[in-house]
Amino acid sequence: MKKMYMIASTHLDREGYYLFEIFRARMTEIMRKTIGMFESGALQYFHWDGQTSVLEDFLEIHPELEAAVVALIRNGKLIVGPWHVQPDEFIVSGESHVRNLLIARQLQL
Repeated sequence: MKKMYMIASTHLDREGYYLFEIFRARMTEIMRKTIGMFESGALQYFHWDGQTSVLEDFLEIHPELEAAVVALIRNGKLIVGPWHVQPDEFIVSGESHVRNLLIARQLQL
């Protein structure tokens, strides 16, 4: 018998199809619920679609939750990065990809 694993994740484009304020409100609600689910034991892992920009946005609104977010990342429960924002591989230059990764590495806690 084969096993199947499912990792909860999300995909939110910070600069995509919503106004930034709408994106932040939705992202903040998802992050707060995710932290609550970790605390209750209902969730073991969560993947933030490869972006670290959500951390900046969330912690700007909820700096009091930084310790909880850092602990989740360091324990391998909350997976972020390697990108700062999701790149469009066909539009930006190679240098833009490298800078995107460097910014994300600075933000990973």
